[in-house]
Amino acid sequence: MPSNSPNPSATEEPVSTTVWVFSDRIPGPGSPYWPIAEAKQHPNLVCTTQSDAAGHYQIQLPPSEYTVLAQYDESLYLNSFQGDGSYRSITVAPEQIIEFDLTHIEQAFF
Repeated sequence: MPSNSPNPSATEEPVSTTVWVFSDRIPGPGSPYWPIAEAKQHPNLVCTTQSDAAGHYQIQLPPSEYTVLAQYDESLYLNSFQGDGSYRSITVAPEQIIEFDLTHIEQAFF
């Protein structure tokens, strides 16, 4: 579920946004933000979908590895990386349903 969570005392607020899905692992640019102009050109772009007002989205995908990012303004966002510097990916197995929440924590306090 795409949401905003600016500080630890705030509750997450679901948002309606575009969710982008790419096949395989996508190398991160060294930032949680990826400009849409660049993402549109990426050969691994599978699809986009819109989350509803409650932040829910559903995508039917064949078994494989995917990278899922949320759109915020003119960038895609995912503040979760794997050890090799790529964005965190998920693996979809046959007949599997996965819940994958996307949380925007740019202004979070740690």
